[in-house]
Amino acid sequence: MLTYHDIAAAVAIRINALVGSDPVELQVTYTTRPLTDELFDSSIFPFGAVRDSILECEGKMAQAIALSSNRSLRGYLRGLSVGLASGAALPKVDAANVPAIGNFGAVLDGTDSTPCTPKTIPEVRGYLQSPLLYIVPMYHFAIDGATIIHTRTTVKMECCVYSAVTQTTAFDANGPILLPDSLAEAYINGAMALLVRDDEFTSQATQYANYFGTFLASVPPATMEGVAA
Repeated sequence: MLTYHDIAAAVAIRINALVGSDPVELQVTYTTRPLTDELFDSSIFPFGAVRDSILECEGKMAQAIALSSNRSLRGYLRGLSVGLASGAALPKVDAANVPAIGNFGAVLDGTDSTPCTPKTIPEVRGYLQSPLLYIVPMYHFAIDGATIIHTRTTVKMECCVYSAVTQTTAFDANGPILLPDSLAEAYINGAMALLVRDDEFTSQATQYANYFGTFLASVPPATMEGVAA
């Protein structure tokens, strides 16, 4: 499993930021984990700038995935809200208080986690106005603006979550990257696209921005969750 410092080393070597005046010394620095400030020898980009560029591009990747229909990638960002009554505002955070991003996913009964079915707003309102007309329990919901209405006591909304603060802590501890190893190239490309200072590395950053844009364009967009006319 790749760590944040593996990505940082791959980025740093491309901007000539690592200590090493000969191939042997550079190889030692490149493979040292965790990386430290002392292993950086650039007057243009300190270690902190490399870290921030990696996390900023990770946030962009997370947002694109959260707005996509790629279920396997969304799984890396999965969160679940607290129980919501009908008429509650769409949640801004999950149950662990991590910020929610992108589109919501499944809506589950707050007690037994039975999946609820999206219906039109008039259908859900009709049930809420006359619940005694129905013999079997209804597991339905609809999104009305920034509000969810549903036919259960409470529901929990599946969402994607991302916290830059949490991932910064993970980076500093040389923890594993948030997204799968197969996206290491996207991490590197996105970080490199941000590493420009004055007129330094401008051409290189533009090239990597094109690579990163190709990744973002490859993430399939999704239709907004459960919205019924």
